[in-house]
Amino acid sequence: MKHYLSIILMTLVFLISSCSKEEISTQTNSEQQNEVTIFYNGISYTTQGDDNDAIDYSKLNEEIKTALLTAHVFDLAEENEIYLFDTTEELDAFFEVPNQNNVNEQKRIPVGTVRTEFFKYQYYRSYNSNGAIQFPIKLNNGFSVAELRDQQPATNNTKWHDRISSLHITNSLEKTFYVRLYEHKNYGGRTLTFTTPRHTVKFVPNLAMYGFDDITSGLRGWY
Repeated sequence: MKHYLSIILMTLVFLISSCSKEEISTQTNSEQQNEVTIFYNGISYTTQGDDNDAIDYSKLNEEIKTALLTAHVFDLAEENEIYLFDTTEELDAFFEVPNQNNVNEQKRIPVGTVRTEFFKYQYYRSYNSNGAIQFPIKLNNGFSVAELRDQQPATNNTKWHDRISSLHITNSLEKTFYVRLYEHKNYGGRTLTFTTPRHTVKFVPNLAMYGFDDITSGLRGWY
């Protein structure tokens, strides 16, 4: 009888131990998936993304918190890495981003298309036919919107100015495509730049991750 009791106890201990290991493993994997690394002035900072895909500011010092709200942001396409720069010139030079002001000088449009779609709500929600807006690539090989107030749906009085909360970019070109959001009209203020390599899709479910929810006033897309 004692022998059977020992076997039962050992089995229970094994099961409990296995469950604990699985829970720890699941938590670790989840934390790794939500981990966000921020680079600023040559220093890296690591934090977590919360359930709403927004950055957990509690693990960051005051310098990086301020930078997230004032600096120009660049997001890598396939990794949870955010780079902060004090000027767009520093950003473009660091990543060798082609000058968006020269898109009209490109005479040949590469094979493929780019589909950009912006949404008024987080996680690509629209709630009605006026909840999303697209800017297809044009003959000048990109798009420029100096003032989102001009992008008003004909059947809705809601302006697009300061309303974008999520976006996705589908790039089937043979080149990397860049999309830059501007805080102010006429391409002023802070910027947020996304890069989408050729034949990939960039999903941005929540612009709050970059401190850019509901503040976009202008847009540019180029390669």
